[in-house]
Amino acid sequence: MSCRPVRLTLHSRVPSLAPQFTLYYREDCHLCETMLQALRGLQSRLVFELSLVDIDRDPDLQRRYDEWVPVLVEGEDEICHYHLDEEHFVGRLEKAKGDGGSIF
Repeated sequence: MSCRPVRLTLHSRVPSLAPQFTLYYREDCHLCETMLQALRGLQSRLVFELSLVDIDRDPDLQRRYDEWVPVLVEGEDEICHYHLDEEHFVGRLEKAKGDGGSIF
């Protein structure tokens, strides 16, 4: 029997076409907390949607990301793991802006 992952979505000035990212994390993970705090800080000035998924609630996700958390993804594309690569992340937001969205 497989448990469904818990998905929490954090919004900040999010229009319907805002880029959507997922942060795979686990409870009591210092690196996970650090990356989440950095992303929340960016949400105060950039537009994006962030879903949080606890990998320990889904055996498949636990096997996939166990030693890699935190992992930030957009769709199926991994943006970074362990530490936020802010330059790469903002670059993805800039690309979304170029596709008709706005990051501000």
